[in-house]
Amino acid sequence: MHRTNLMSDDLTSGQSPFSFKTQFDYIMFLSFVVAICLFVAITIFQLITIGYYSYRVKQSSSELSSLSQRLSENRRVGDNISAQINSWQQKSKEAETRIEFLDKELKTNVAWSGVLEKLNDLLPARLWMVKLSLSEELIAIRGNTYANVLITTFISNLFHSGVFTDVNLSYAKKKRSQQVLEGIAEPEIIEFELTCRLIEDKF
Repeated sequence: MHRTNLMSDDLTSGQSPFSFKTQFDYIMFLSFVVAICLFVAITIFQLITIGYYSYRVKQSSSELSSLSQRLSENRRVGDNISAQINSWQQKSKEAETRIEFLDKELKTNVAWSGVLEKLNDLLPARLWMVKLSLSEELIAIRGNTYANVLITTFISNLFHSGVFTDVNLSYAKKKRSQQVLEGIAEPEIIEFELTCRLIEDKF
């Protein structure tokens, strides 16, 4: 009976299937293996590098976003502080103005009770002073009356008093009364305002 040998001649002869006929073949095989190893190593290194830089980019983006948010918050805080400083400066200026006015009034040593008494003496009958305002050296007087001639008389009294100067009428307007007494409407009321100044060293 004829038998077929399925084994390689190298195996039957006891030689390794990776045996090389020449030294050149061996060198080529080693070069191929080294090239594959280098390719795998380079690929792995590139993947690691790409992953690392991708992580760094994401981390940097997160840090930039956080920094931008902090800058926005700091800007808002800065705006609030600036607004508060402006408000304080404005209040400080107003306080300084008031202090200067009070200091000036104290230095002039004006006896305002005497001024009020003098104004009351100069008021004509049927003319009433309802409000008195002081602004630095200017005196503003508001009042009511029934006739324009009484306002003219009051202005003349102030002008010739020797105590007041720069007497000016700001306005005078009629206002009809809504009250009715015993079926008869009261006459029109004239509201007025005038300003004047004190002559120095009179009080």
